[in-house]
Amino acid sequence: MASVLIAGKEFPEGAAFAAAAGQSRNVVLTGDSPDDNGGLRVVPWNKASPISARSAVIFAENLFTRIDEAVLYFDTPMYSIRYPLLSTHICARAIDDMIEGYVYLTLEILDRFSKRGFGKLVFLCKEGFSRREMSLEGAFAGDPAAAPATALPSAALGAFRAFAEHIASAYGGTEFVRVILASAPALQRDDAIAQWLFPYMDEEVRPRSPSQWVKFGAKPQGVISGLFQQTLGRRLSGSKR
Repeated sequence: MASVLIAGKEFPEGAAFAAAAGQSRNVVLTGDSPDDNGGLRVVPWNKASPISARSAVIFAENLFTRIDEAVLYFDTPMYSIRYPLLSTHICARAIDDMIEGYVYLTLEILDRFSKRGFGKLVFLCKEGFSRREMSLEGAFAGDPAAAPATALPSAALGAFRAFAEHIASAYGGTEFVRVILASAPALQRDDAIAQWLFPYMDEEVRPRSPSQWVKFGAKPQGVISGLFQQTLGRRLSGSKR
């Protein structure tokens, strides 16, 4: 069974996503290490520290001998709740939380995969609603995911996407890592995202463009073409009889 490190959407917010991933993977999730973690394996991660990024990867490797996959999850609605206001005193913490930590951990994961020989690195972002989209879509009372994306998370999402695309373009053609860029709508449940994403990751298909984002629900083109070839082959075989 493959082992995956899930980071960014941490415990307890990331528990549903990690639990769904656990149906087909050994899972370790970043976050504080509470006494009651619902049976999930949780590794502490200080996003402002490159040393902590290395420690998190080593911790995960020690649990499962090796890490085969890593999913870096940027949840815009979650961050918009965490950072509702634009103010100078939270900017540094927000940058650590939403930008710097992902960079440190990505570099550590790439280094580990290059030494191991192969691994899968996924950049997953859950989109947010703008205030204009909220006015068009209508209000979803009681659903935090429907809250409009705030200024700092919106800016950080742009940075996350640009960084992910750069990594995919720079490393997508290498033999030691498969980079996947995936996005999901704001209102999609985490368990459903995981139930789509991990089977998608199991298909050994690379996109036509390394920096191409796949949207929630998409099927690997190689799977579709493969089924088409099988069907076409049966039809041709039948026509020769």
